Amino acid sequence: MARVLELATNRTRWSVLKNFTKFRAAQLTVLAPFVGYLIVFNADLRSYLNLDLPENADAELVDWLRIQSLTFLYFGLVLYGAATTIFSACCPNKIKQNNNIIEYIQKMEVVKTPNLVRRRLSYTVYRFLERNSDERGNPFFSYQHPSFPQSAAAPLHQLIEKLASLAITDDPTVASLRTATGHWRTDTVMQSMHGENQIERLRWSPLFGAAFDLSKEVFYVSYRVDDFSLFWVRVSVLILFVAGLAFLAVPTIVTMLAIILGLI
Repeated sequence: MARVLELATNRTRWSVLKNFTKFRAAQLTVLAPFVGYLIVFNADLRSYLNLDLPENADAELVDWLRIQSLTFLYFGLVLYGAATTIFSACCPNKIKQNNNIIEYIQKMEVVKTPNLVRRRLSYTVYRFLERNSDERGNPFFSYQHPSFPQSAAAPLHQLIEKLASLAITDDPTVASLRTATGHWRTDTVMQSMHGENQIERLRWSPLFGAAFDLSKEVFYVSYRVDDFSLFWVRVSVLILFVAGLAFLAVPTIVTMLAIILGLI
């Protein structure tokens, strides 16, 4: 089940779903039924092109689908419109307003300030602790929350490892946060960064200062985290998009069959 959720959350990222809102084929699918109806349901053109289906058993299903095409068209438009509306309301702005992660990082590098980088890092760590508490926070734990999966957690752990190595040098009080191989226990470090103990938080404040020098990585992780947010909403949006396209495809296919059969 864990592997299925991991696969599902990677396939339904907001940046992937955004393609449905600008998909050329999807736009043509929406327009094709209107063009088809101008031909099939216009009596003069239908008579001229002889688009009436032959009355035989093989054409019964196609004939029924043609009769119900308006219903398929209506539900297809409603479902696709609902998916687009939910996407627009729930998709993070950094995903909607940028073509890709590279464009986002380039824009943020132009306007970055120490305070902005600090806020991005602090919020990202907070989101991680909110979604992956206790043993899930361990970088070696196999199952992460689908709204903050391993694909987003791994680069965050790597970033915290770099920041801790840069900012914390000879502080003996944090020696216990290193493993036997010298690596940082990044999950514990993040808990200390957002812990209730003010002294603990102050101890890790140099990490936020060092983050400015690694701002590109901070923005990268921030984008990745938002790309995986709201897992069940993303799944619902994908289902609506696919269902909408499926319904919209029926009138197009039926119209095509009607024209072909009428011309044979």
